[in-house]
Amino acid sequence: MILKEISFEQIRGYWKEYLWPKRTSVIEKKSAINSQGQIDMQIMFDLQEPLFFSLQNSENEICAVSSIFKTQAAEYRLRGTWVHEKYQGQGLGGSLVRQILKNCISHTETVWTLSRSRNVGFYEKLGFEKNQKIDQYEYGPHYTMFYRRAHLFESIKC
Repeated sequence: MILKEISFEQIRGYWKEYLWPKRTSVIEKKSAINSQGQIDMQIMFDLQEPLFFSLQNSENEICAVSSIFKTQAAEYRLRGTWVHEKYQGQGLGGSLVRQILKNCISHTETVWTLSRSRNVGFYEKLGFEKNQKIDQYEYGPHYTMFYRRAHLFESIKC
């Protein structure tokens, strides 16, 4: 599988069809939810654009997607991680997240995600720590989960 940077338009189709079907809120490039689970519109005005990634097989089929963007000076959010059902359970999601962390995060203290309850174990296996339960957003309940800089360089082995 090959890690490729893709556009928002490409990833949005996968998010809309597979990750967030029947979503009532607009799917935007970034989310205004901060690492405390609150709405912080300042995130939306940060000039740094999010990055969108996919893992693609030898036929250029997109098998997994995710994105990452800045939410504070030394904090990034991993968002929208999805793996095609025929590739689930094969380590693609973990590989995608590890490659994003390895290739994109060099000057930050923390990466966090807002994980659905059913995905907490996935993120824990990657070194994320469960923090706060958040109930007010679609597809919840969720947990904020944090991956600290110390882990970034100790445990990433792609």
